[in-house]
Amino acid sequence: MPKESKALSYVQVRKLTFKHDSSGIPKPDRHPVGGVAGLHLYCKPSGSRSWVLRVKIGDKRKDIGLGSYPSVSLKTARELAREHRLTIKSGNDPIAEQRAKKEALLAEQSQQITFEEFARKFIAKESKTYKTPQQVRHLSQRLRDFAFPYIGHLYIKDIKRKHLISMLEPIWETKNHTAKRVQNYVYRILQQAISEELRTDANPATWKDNLALSFPKASKIAPVRHHRAIDWRMLPEFMKTLRDYDDPVDSHPEAKCFEFMILTAARAGEAQERQYPA
Repeated sequence: MPKESKALSYVQVRKLTFKHDSSGIPKPDRHPVGGVAGLHLYCKPSGSRSWVLRVKIGDKRKDIGLGSYPSVSLKTARELAREHRLTIKSGNDPIAEQRAKKEALLAEQSQQITFEEFARKFIAKESKTYKTPQQVRHLSQRLRDFAFPYIGHLYIKDIKRKHLISMLEPIWETKNHTAKRVQNYVYRILQQAISEELRTDANPATWKDNLALSFPKASKIAPVRHHRAIDWRMLPEFMKTLRDYDDPVDSHPEAKCFEFMILTAARAGEAQERQYPA
């Protein structure tokens, strides 16, 4: 255990400063201030001064920073130094404890991201995989209109099942198709957040055996209604009529687009993109 120096007064500590070597070059200096063994005031040529507790932890001698002077007063520095010595005496490492607290704080701060903030990153990523700008617009609008008002302000880690129930209830029976899309978007966003360790709880947006239990089946409230279709045997006559409609050629480009959809089974959006590229 280092020898305890004579306890300096507040006035004496205030006068402590850096030193000069034999060539007159300023050098940092460490001054023992007493009151607690190993407590020093470290003075730099820049003018900054800070408290350091030189102490042995286990079989290694280490420096523990106690803050800058005069922000941390002489009295407070001595109190902190005594606390650290008691911690070490009880078999603990104050440096390791400080590091663990800092890591826990950083981990907590990393999880303090709202659903809206994370969702916007998700939209940016998804926009690179979608085929048309319309898909990106639909994703953004649905989240903006039906998700953000309910969970946009919540931290990703704090979103519960009850929040998602409140989000879906207003549109489940009136806009069922949109509600299912919103639920799927939210599920994927939360799953992405879980993979990035921004959330430790299970995904509350899971549908099967979870949210599904709180809503009537979609098939009961929004049965699928297929578009009208003609009998396949009528297609030859229909195609002739369609081509006659486009006479003279290209006078009705929508006819060519429709013919392309029939021959390739393409969706309307895909056919329009081919017919009218941006």
